[in-house]
Amino acid sequence: PLTKTISTRCLFFFHRPVPIPSPLPITVIQVACGNSHSLALTKGGQVFSWGLNSHGQLGLGKGVSLQPIPALVRSLTGVPVTQVAAGGTHTLALTLPGLVYCCGANRAGQLGLNRVDEKGRFNICAVPALRVLRVSFISCGEAHSAVLTKDGQVFTFGEGSRGQLGHNASANELLPKLVEGMDGLVSQIACGSHHTLVLGSSGQLWAFGSGVKGQLGTGNTEGSLRPTSVLLKRASGGAATVIHNDMKISVGWNSNFIYTAESSEREQPIGRLDKAKLQKWLTMEQGNTEAQMFIYYYIYLH
Repeated sequence: PLTKTISTRCLFFFHRPVPIPSPLPITVIQVACGNSHSLALTKGGQVFSWGLNSHGQLGLGKGVSLQPIPALVRSLTGVPVTQVAAGGTHTLALTLPGLVYCCGANRAGQLGLNRVDEKGRFNICAVPALRVLRVSFISCGEAHSAVLTKDGQVFTFGEGSRGQLGHNASANELLPKLVEGMDGLVSQIACGSHHTLVLGSSGQLWAFGSGVKGQLGTGNTEGSLRPTSVLLKRASGGAATVIHNDMKISVGWNSNFIYTAESSEREQPIGRLDKAKLQKWLTMEQGNTEAQMFIYYYIYLH
């Protein structure tokens, strides 16, 4: 059967996109990837997980060590999940009322439970400290987490050894703590491996954490324990104007991208790629070049 064939091949590396087997013909609206686990959120609010379950990051309990095909996270059945986020070996799930659920590694407090778990947390549970904050967005790094509230505030928790929590200290935080030092309200957050980006509603960008690979965009490889303002430079020609309300930040483990629409007579939807452009991105030979041409802004590392 097709499912059996693909489940066996899942244990190997692929350099081109391959179909992922699904138990039902369902529509996936969001995906997230950790070090060795993956998550998918369906249109109906169901969460599927697969990959390594070494610390409970799949939310499937202790009985599963490796899940080679997507499996329904039954403990979240009936919960109106609106977003999932994957850290190195931990997982967060955001619900419609703004509650956050967690599972997986918690050695640095990245689950926000005011405790550490050396072996990880295999059973999904809510994060009590976040119940009153009205969370609207979640993001995970290697071993730290960040949440954005509906009031435009950012709270971080977990590992802080590189300053990735933005609290002007390198200590771990077991409970969500407010990130201070940023003017105005925040509209977006994104976590890298050991750094964090924050986009203000006015278009101002801040970064904090490790900068050893230039990922903070400050012009050097120094890190920052607190939010540092980042200046954006134009990456391509033309006369497009940045519309900060349409900016979208995306963070890799050690890199960052900003996507924005150009101001024109015809508005350009954010994040919508035509098929021809997408096909070029997926080819090995043209992918990097085309990405540089069509992502309008990025953070220079010099």
